[in-house]
Amino acid sequence: MAISGEEAEFISGGEFPIPVPNDENITIEFKEFGVALKFIPTVMSADSINLALNIEVSEISNQNAVSIRPSGTNTQFFVPSLSKRGAKTTVELGNGQTIGIAGLLNENITDVVEKLPGLGDLPIIGQLFRSQSFRKGETELVILVTPRLAKPVRKQDITLPTDNFVEPNDWEYYLLGRMSELKRNEPAENSYTQTSNSSNYSIAPKAGSEGRFGHQL
Repeated sequence: MAISGEEAEFISGGEFPIPVPNDENITIEFKEFGVALKFIPTVMSADSINLALNIEVSEISNQNAVSIRPSGTNTQFFVPSLSKRGAKTTVELGNGQTIGIAGLLNENITDVVEKLPGLGDLPIIGQLFRSQSFRKGETELVILVTPRLAKPVRKQDITLPTDNFVEPNDWEYYLLGRMSELKRNEPAENSYTQTSNSSNYSIAPKAGSEGRFGHQL
């Protein structure tokens, strides 16, 4: 969600460390990977949205990885590489319309052979001294865009997962084996205050974060 004309950024993933040697010591820098999204929405009219998108999907890969050994030390650092896929474009859509801006298909094939030196190369009986594994994977990435205009709503129209949630007391939980339950009865349209023997509580109209919750002992 963003204001018209302002840039918004979202990332879901992580960071991995990269050693950076210098004259005195070694410092660590972190590189982000995962799903990154940057967009700038611009409201053109009451039912039209211009959207500048920059989408990038990256993952850690052992292909093209490098090993670094700083001078004067016996320590060797292994730095993986990043496999990236992305799309950058500008679209103009109506409120709630959907468009596909990119579709990428990635296919990986890995063949690993492990064998004893010499014996694994012998014909026929060499199969007894080696093992072979084969892996094939396909990943399909489809990017769909659906912009929507966010409008304010009334408090009465907002529902929470905790609405009408009632927690069991110790007697019901340990002896009767009852778990939490959700009351289905709808509250009255107009809120009012009811007085009981031990406490006062108010019942709010329909949904909301106010009302009678929990269990009264």
